[in-house]
Amino acid sequence: MNSQNKSGSRGFVSVLPILVFVLVFLGAGIACNAMGMEKPFAQFPASIGGYIALMSAFLIIRGKFSDKFNWMLKGIAKPSIAVPLVVFALAGAFATVAKACGGVDSIVGLCMNYVPASVITAGFFVVGCIVSFASGSSISTIVALAPIALSIAVGAGISVPIMAASVMGSAMFGNSMSLISDCTIVSNSVMGIGAGKATKDKLISQALLYAIPFIAAIALYVVFGRPTGEVSIEHYDVNVWSILPYIFILVLALAGVNFVLSLSSGIVLGVIIGLAEGKFNLLEGCVTVAEGMYGMANMMLLFIFMAGTIGIVTEAGGIEWVISRLTKLIKGPKSAQGVIFLLGVLVTCCVGNDTIPMVTIGDVTRDISKKYRIDPRRIASIMPISTAGTAVIIPYTGAALTMASMIETAGAGISFVQTIPFNFFVLITFVLTFVTVFAPFSDRRFAKDPWDFEKWLPSSEAGKS
Repeated sequence: MNSQNKSGSRGFVSVLPILVFVLVFLGAGIACNAMGMEKPFAQFPASIGGYIALMSAFLIIRGKFSDKFNWMLKGIAKPSIAVPLVVFALAGAFATVAKACGGVDSIVGLCMNYVPASVITAGFFVVGCIVSFASGSSISTIVALAPIALSIAVGAGISVPIMAASVMGSAMFGNSMSLISDCTIVSNSVMGIGAGKATKDKLISQALLYAIPFIAAIALYVVFGRPTGEVSIEHYDVNVWSILPYIFILVLALAGVNFVLSLSSGIVLGVIIGLAEGKFNLLEGCVTVAEGMYGMANMMLLFIFMAGTIGIVTEAGGIEWVISRLTKLIKGPKSAQGVIFLLGVLVTCCVGNDTIPMVTIGDVTRDISKKYRIDPRRIASIMPISTAGTAVIIPYTGAALTMASMIETAGAGISFVQTIPFNFFVLITFVLTFVTVFAPFSDRRFAKDPWDFEKWLPSSEAGKS
């Protein structure tokens, strides 16, 4: 980017379009809440907020329209934007097809059939982790498990805030690391981590980081989530065939197969199983695939509009200005990781969403990664922890509002806010993430294969190119 382009809009003015998006999204949620709407922060389409931000970039930032238009195209044309658009569509299609085959219900049933009544709260946490990892969605996990979990809690004398928190924590588990979740797709994309070894390394490192909070949460839920009355759990029918698509894409992803190929293979397998099981005919199967893709349209449009906005902001010097301000808080690689984590938390609190913040701060975090030589696989692990974790402990996100509605339906008589102190998994993960800045035990895999910052690949793959 040249100084002539930036000279007219240098400084705070050049980042105003991003603030416009945050204010529009936050303001719309507050307005909807004032009007008494249910799930107020889920009412306003995020893509419209992105469109308003893009238009504001053209109006606020100085320069020729043709220059700004080219900057917008440059921002949208990046591989880190184009690739996730395809993956979003395929992930939506896969999730819809797999669900239509009965996959989510079968996973829930398979797990619940083997959960001992004496540790039912911890059992729901483990089941939720499995379901969220398979589905890649926190809300789907909450919708599938919360009605069962809360009804059992009320009937068996289990603390409802603790039971609700166990489901919320488990929803964050998969949403922040599942291979088909929005958070994983976006964090990998904005940090330039392609499919293959880099993604596998990141997944294993994140799993190591989650191991201690996972075990600690189970122990705490066993102790504090004990039933005081009789627990009645019905037996669930399980169709093992409907689970195969989830297992198939996990195996392919861990084998280093490209996301496009693994998701496409999973979609085909899901359609075949659906046809064989009589869940739908071929035409209905194709419609189901299309509906899954359409369901991701809002996220895809948001991604395009925000990429264009950030493209203009970047060329106007906005990202450089933000980096210069952040640099004053950053003393080295360790403090840089803390700043990135806190940025994710702050923007998530502003927009009430766990994916949008990573799109918003993606260019900033990537530049910090280059400047301080922080492995992008590490940052791609930190960002979804900060955003997805925050999204399940603040009361106005889609996940939180879904749980709040479930609590109300169950007649539990508590507020969602009461669940926050008992979300052991998320709170311990937050603490441990900061610990690993100073004691990076979860990043040993990265150390064995250091990142080549020139070719932006792991050294083992950079040597082959």
